[in-house]
Amino acid sequence: MSSTRDRTVRRLAWLVLVVAVVGSLAFAAVDTDRSPQTPDERAYAIKETTLCPVCQGQNILES
Repeated sequence: MSSTRDRTVRRLAWLVLVVAVVGSLAFAAVDTDRSPQTPDERAYAIKETTLCPVCQGQNILES
């Protein structure tokens, strides 16, 4: 009786593991971070993230 229960628990554990791996792969395949596509979008993104060397705490876009 115990071996049947152990086998069922083991199969359930494998099933959970397979579902977790497949779910992780599916989540990783989805492009959640939309990167800039056009040159203008890329330039804007660089201006937003690059800090001004003169103005403290401001990005290039704000200074």
